[in-house]
Amino acid sequence: MKVKVDHEHDLPVSSHLLRPGLAKEKLHYHETLEVALCVQGQGTYYFSEKIFSAKVGDIFVVNNHEPHIARSERGSPCEMIILNFDPSLLLHEDDNLLKPFAYLPGKFTNCIAAESPSAEKLGLLVKSVHHELTEKQAGYKSAVRSYVILICSFLVRYYQEQRASDPWFKSSLDFRTKRHLILFMEEHYREPLELADVAQFLGVSNSAASRIFLSAVGQSFREYLNALRVQHAKRRLIENDSDITEVCFDSGFQSLPSFYRIFHQATELAPQSFRKASPLGILFEK
Repeated sequence: MKVKVDHEHDLPVSSHLLRPGLAKEKLHYHETLEVALCVQGQGTYYFSEKIFSAKVGDIFVVNNHEPHIARSERGSPCEMIILNFDPSLLLHEDDNLLKPFAYLPGKFTNCIAAESPSAEKLGLLVKSVHHELTEKQAGYKSAVRSYVILICSFLVRYYQEQRASDPWFKSSLDFRTKRHLILFMEEHYREPLELADVAQFLGVSNSAASRIFLSAVGQSFREYLNALRVQHAKRRLIENDSDITEVCFDSGFQSLPSFYRIFHQATELAPQSFRKASPLGILFEK
């Protein structure tokens, strides 16, 4: 059953307190996107293919196609803040903000449990939207828009984290992902590269980037970065008589102590000893 969600103002966002009944009513859907927060009691959230229990602090994410309905538990009726907004609100924002709602129902977990740090952040934002729409103080429309953008941003991060840690996702990382990561590393390893740079390249959080990197390449980011830098340093050491300090910084290392330590871990030799031990090393002895 399709229901119409009306907004009280020209901003395509609305919120209301919902106190579901004890009986399960007919499932419905609407053209708006929905983020719901359980603020009291206990209940059940029904979807076409899924059922979730609801407790205080739980967040529920629903797109504009999936039928759903909430029901209260006997003896502990629940109360929920329901936030509805049109996708058009984000029309001129980052396209990624709508990605959490572009899901396949059978493979999507609509509930973000209260125990999750993300649920706490999202809950505060949902309450803030509800407060602004209720009080309607000066500048409330801008505040609401900003809060909704933040909500969608946190949802993007949360579901990226979930996707990156899912075994199916790990096994489905294809050759192209690995190739892109390797090309990125080969292009930038001589720079002051950090995991955050890889995360930005992939468009995910640092922790997600770390897991994706390990799955795709078979080594941690730091291990792979150090291996590239050591390999470059080895080439420099045997191909010319460059000063050790020059080799260090040209290879991407940020300090001589770290260069010596990492190089020794990889080769069991100091850079000077490696140069002398090389068949070409004698050419560079003074």
